[in-house]
Amino acid sequence: MGQNMKIYIMRHGHAEAATGVFNDRERMLSARGRVEAQKVAHWLKENAPPLDGIWSSPFRRALQTAEIVHAILNITSDIKIETDLCVDGCPEQLPSYLLAQSFESILLSSHMPLVSSFVAELVQDTAVAFPTAGLAILECLENESNRLEKFITPSEIL
Repeated sequence: MGQNMKIYIMRHGHAEAATGVFNDRERMLSARGRVEAQKVAHWLKENAPPLDGIWSSPFRRALQTAEIVHAILNITSDIKIETDLCVDGCPEQLPSYLLAQSFESILLSSHMPLVSSFVAELVQDTAVAFPTAGLAILECLENESNRLEKFITPSEIL
């Protein structure tokens, strides 16, 4: 890593129930999930510096979460679809790949248990159980240990 970086790791909002024969990739956000994502996005708008970009799992619920954050924060760059943010990809490769990028700040929209695994990989001895739309803010400092700066949930935001 050539610089300091903030990584915002967000679990997708609450999704519609899986009923009958379904494709898990296509499950959409529920009304509750859209509200959760909006709350976190508005919190980011008020409390965080501008993001350089958003990477999202290609699964619909994660992408919808990313789109809500993208719209509320008025991010000009496109959302990058990253297959390593879902179990179909190679999620174990993502942390080192991410730290090699030249972002100052980026948001990842993904799924459990991957979001918890990313935090554990980037911040040693840190375990976080993500509720839907939970957000971990990691501070990754050049030549220093990464740290979990903050963890917020939609239920904490008024």
